[in-house]
Amino acid sequence: MQLIIKGLKGEQESIEVPEEASILDVKAIIMSQLGHNVTCQKLLYKGKILEDNKFLTEYGIQHGNTIVIMVTKTQEPSLYEKNLQELMNLGVPKQDAETLLKMTENDLEKAKKIIMQSVQGDDEEDDEEDDEDNENLLAGESGTFGFLLNSEEFLKIRDILRRNPNEFQPMMGQMAVSNPELYELIRNHTEEFLNLVGLRMAPRENIEITQQEEADIRELCQLGFSEEDAIEAYIACDKNKELAASYLFENYQQQFN
Repeated sequence: MQLIIKGLKGEQESIEVPEEASILDVKAIIMSQLGHNVTCQKLLYKGKILEDNKFLTEYGIQHGNTIVIMVTKTQEPSLYEKNLQELMNLGVPKQDAETLLKMTENDLEKAKKIIMQSVQGDDEEDDEEDDEDNENLLAGESGTFGFLLNSEEFLKIRDILRRNPNEFQPMMGQMAVSNPELYELIRNHTEEFLNLVGLRMAPRENIEITQQEEADIRELCQLGFSEEDAIEAYIACDKNKELAASYLFENYQQQFN
């Protein structure tokens, strides 16, 4: 039977598969025809990630149905796990260690440098008690973002937002794809983060969208996501449909791993 394989950017290809094929069989056919390595494929049907050991019939997939494909980059889990364990051996909580490795693109030395900067910052005396920056840093050292305070990444973000607070949403849109862990951390603790960088959270305003933007959101919903999630991702990604789709699939993948 024929299936339609649809990519995140809307591109489509047709493939022929046996009706009794497993999901792994389908991935193998996709690799032979489209060139995507089996281990890099994530297949979704009606918003559900398809498991390799199950069959098309178990998902009710029939001739002419559309399957969404997300192709992930090849990673080196062994190196990542080794770096993660080394950071944890230094006393860094697992969640913080994972965030550090994401921030530094799995660069262990950079991650260690951030930790050392943070430790040195903890040991320094506060000689300027009236300085607003120091007050903000000290207030956050025991909070959610304590491990970030003296990192170059945090200082860069802080400087950008202080120069132009309107950069917050575009920055979050880029971060949703490049660093989803840090994005989620900031999204879930927005007020704390903005206070830390010396800003205050403005009241949320009603967001007006154009017909084209509404069409983009509908396309995201057609990939199997709720309207609420689609709108949130679309706005967070600065109304970039491709970035929003990538973020939604990445989050969906993490929930089921």
